[in-house]
Amino acid sequence: MLKKLKRAKNKNKNITGKIPSELDIQSQGGRSWKAFMKKDDANTFEARGETSRWMKKHDKSLRDLNGSLKIVPNNADTLRCRGETYLSMKMYEDSLADLNKSLEIEPNNADTLRVRGLAYQTLKKYKESLEDLNRSLEIEKNVDTLRIRGETYQKMKRYECSLRDLNNAIEIEPNNVDTLKVRGVTYQMMKEYERSLTDLNKSLEIEPSNTSTLKTRGLTYQMMGKYNESLADLNRAIEIEQSNMNTPEPHASRDVHTSTEKFVNPTFIGDISSNHKSSSCPTVNTTEAFTENAPVSPLAFENELFPLITITNFSEYRQFIASSKLAIVQFYAKWCGLSKIIMSLFNDLSAEYKQHANFAKVDVDQAEDLANDAQLKYIPTFIFFKNGQEIDRIIDQKGDKLEKLIKLHVFETTEDTST
Repeated sequence: MLKKLKRAKNKNKNITGKIPSELDIQSQGGRSWKAFMKKDDANTFEARGETSRWMKKHDKSLRDLNGSLKIVPNNADTLRCRGETYLSMKMYEDSLADLNKSLEIEPNNADTLRVRGLAYQTLKKYKESLEDLNRSLEIEKNVDTLRIRGETYQKMKRYECSLRDLNNAIEIEPNNVDTLKVRGVTYQMMKEYERSLTDLNKSLEIEPSNTSTLKTRGLTYQMMGKYNESLADLNRAIEIEQSNMNTPEPHASRDVHTSTEKFVNPTFIGDISSNHKSSSCPTVNTTEAFTENAPVSPLAFENELFPLITITNFSEYRQFIASSKLAIVQFYAKWCGLSKIIMSLFNDLSAEYKQHANFAKVDVDQAEDLANDAQLKYIPTFIFFKNGQEIDRIIDQKGDKLEKLIKLHVFETTEDTST
């Protein structure tokens, strides 16, 4: 971590501009962000955004990188940084959009090729991943790129190629916890469990609280029939993750005030009273995507892989909530850290309860009219509907209340149907 932060600092030695704090900006009164829009400020925002990314403060990272790109819109490095932040947040389309644009500006940037190679790997586009990683390594030898290519080979079950890259990377950096973990997984997949344990043990000696490595070692122990050791690692990983979830980030807000924030920000200090009654929607024509005779789209309600759909306008919204089936809508924002955390759980719940309820999400920045109509108090908010009427809503930071409420309404719906 310290090495990464130092690299970010060294990369921006020419920075002289002061980072305007939220208090600085608020104290300007009528002055806008243009007062800060200097080249040095763009570099400063980029540096702080990259540092926040290393610290896994992704919403803060996005805020600064967006600010930097407002000043210098086509900066290849900043686009790469934001693309990498989006990748960490599993926002793959946004990530690739930034990385592609960055490579249009600087086609031979080894760092950007490496990050896009990782994005393609995550999307299981292994051929494209190898093309980018090979190009990156031709331009510049890099331990991270070797590790990522080794992992790509691993996922392609080309284990000898995987070991070759990972061995080379470990020769350069013997104590790299990420590379040790990836090689441990490769050995695990080759059923060389003792070698797998050797790498995973060493990785955990360096970073004892790495939950991903603990889970991997737990799986290795399980494959070896060492169930007590397996449970110990898996239980430890769960304890660490639960501890992290108990200290969530505060509700996020941005420095640049959009019209969305006109209804979001005042609620953070309690200015807007809670109103849980559903507002009427304007009468609009139903879009083809929701007509009875329309072809089944990739986001149709019955989709087995993606039961969670995205709603972008009133037509879709009205059709969705009008169903006699229980309908649950999450209002979220990409800049809100809590939205990102709970979205994964909401995806899982939509798959688990898809036979009993329909699930949808609304990005408040892309559908501000829907967000205003819902009279939101906080982000993220979940609203429950049946037959077009709101029956419940919840503001949940951790997700435990959400699952309980879904179970409650599913049970009530099942009871109504049976009677």
